[in-house]
Amino acid sequence: MLIPGGTFVMGSPLEELEHQDDESPRHIVTVQPFFIGKYRYPILWDGHPARLDTISRLFMPAPQEILGYFFIWKSLIPNF
Repeated sequence: MLIPGGTFVMGSPLEELEHQDDESPRHIVTVQPFFIGKYRYPILWDGHPARLDTISRLFMPAPQEILGYFFIWKSLIPNF
């Protein structure tokens, strides 16, 4: 499913209750449109659900992103 791109302000104001140091400075972020799966599913390796520790051991320190329930390894997806 297509997630539209857009621009937003990332971070929190200094005066916000429970503000954390890693939430500032506030800055503008632009995200390009991207596709994401609609349903959760396990990562398959040779047709079998893969264990995260096995995948981590095989592909670390390859860059990875954790997006909610989706684990995307950039090194496995061409033109990511």
